Amino acid sequence: MQYIAIIATCLSIISIIISLSEKLQRAKIKIYIAEYSRLIVDGSGNLGFHFPVTFVNKTGRMGVIDKFKIKIESNSLKKQYYMEWESFCKTEGEKWERESQIYPIAIEGKKYFSKIITFLQYKNEQEKCKHLQNETYKITFEIYRPGDKEPHCSKPYYFEYTDSLAKEVGNAMFEALKIGKWIHINFFLKEAV
Repeated sequence: MQYIAIIATCLSIISIIISLSEKLQRAKIKIYIAEYSRLIVDGSGNLGFHFPVTFVNKTGRMGVIDKFKIKIESNSLKKQYYMEWESFCKTEGEKWERESQIYPIAIEGKKYFSKIITFLQYKNEQEKCKHLQNETYKITFEIYRPGDKEPHCSKPYYFEYTDSLAKEVGNAMFEALKIGKWIHINFFLKEAV
């Protein structure tokens, strides 16, 4: 009888330890980016992006994302360029417009959260990525939880800056200069494998 009580106590202690370790574990959040995205340009040649993003919390614990940025790289760029999330965007048919300022995203355990996010270059960055050339660009999406010094999740994608896209960007910059607004251009991302 004593052995049964000891075994039951040990099993109870083990289950409490497992339960506590799951509750104390930080959330693991993954990101998924839709292929259909938008490049945005203004009359000064400043670039930005709209990306439809889904955050998926794989754990049972609530997770928070408080920083999200993208890194742009290519063979011709002499450095890496960063853009940070600036606002949430909404769509009505072909019209994409600002919905709200960025705020930290809380994602319940085993749930997901989807939004279109606008990325712009850092306002204090002196050397901005303005002139893209015809080549393949790598965009790495990096999300951070509170207290993270390194990205919690990092996911690379690619896009082709083709002659036709360059022509659209040139026309859009001219149009944006005339009307004083950002112009949106559709393009497609490819997930890195």
